[in-house]
Amino acid sequence: MFAKIKSFIQKFKDNKSFRDASKKIDEGYFKEAEKILIEIKDSPYVEKEMLFFNLAGALIGQDKLKEGEKYLHKAVEVEAEQDYIWATLAEVNVLQRKWDEAEKAINKAIELEPDKSFYEIKKEVI
Repeated sequence: MFAKIKSFIQKFKDNKSFRDASKKIDEGYFKEAEKILIEIKDSPYVEKEMLFFNLAGALIGQDKLKEGEKYLHKAVEVEAEQDYIWATLAEVNVLQRKWDEAEKAINKAIELEPDKSFYEIKKEVI
């Protein structure tokens, strides 16, 4: 019984930390968000896809593009069917002048969500 209570409390804490980090990202406090997300990145209680996506955002916000790209790839490994991850990966690749990778990523986003016309506009930039 004690283990279940302890697990519930940890889940609550980790999810609160995740929400706090997301708020920090929205407010532009990327370094603070990175610190929070790194602390909970191995938590079994936080959705990995979103944790990796937000950690990538915190890193990209600090111009740590290569590290951010690494976490976008981790997010894709967890859930490859989310168009926004692929679109963000395309943008990071553009910023790094990785044109072929950017094109592949935006094509995947378009494949997953063909009705999002702004992906076609992004593709034209590539």
